[in-house]
Amino acid sequence: MLRLRYSEWEISSIEDSKPEEVMIEVTTLCNYSCIHCFRNNMFNESLGIMSEELFNKVVNELGSIGVKKVVFSGWGEPLTHPEIINFLKKVKDLGIYVVLNTNGSLLSKYADDIYRLDVDEIVISIDSVETDVYESIRVGGMLSDVVKGLLRINDLRGYGIKPILTLWFTMNTINFNDIVRIPSYA
Repeated sequence: MLRLRYSEWEISSIEDSKPEEVMIEVTTLCNYSCIHCFRNNMFNESLGIMSEELFNKVVNELGSIGVKKVVFSGWGEPLTHPEIINFLKKVKDLGIYVVLNTNGSLLSKYADDIYRLDVDEIVISIDSVETDVYESIRVGGMLSDVVKGLLRINDLRGYGIKPILTLWFTMNTINFNDIVRIPSYA
């Protein structure tokens, strides 16, 4: 057992403890330049994609330690990775609950594959229901692309439950008035 002491807090690590949930950042590349994101200002950090070799190594470990949930997330847009569908499939094939965090811009392109793979949950960042406000925050993005993807996923699932669709809203001084309209938009 490993024990660390910091002031009055004690942090313990039990040797046989294992994570139940893991976040995987398959890319640091993004097709947006959001005003609140510091990804574009990460000096000294190289931007790129996770190799298939490294991903396979990570996934093999996940299966062997009993991880229950994998979240594809990070500072990049997961759907920009050329192997994202393959990556999602590998995790789903292990029977692991999969969450895909996305800006939604490429959702319509991959909607059929995501649905076919039985991805459990999709979390979409949508910071306004007004096109001009959305596009001033999500620079490089188009609200219409996100809506198109959401509608496609909704059509595919029909009256089913999966994938669960969750909307994330990053509030700021530009969009704070929209927060009351997001629930009705969903």
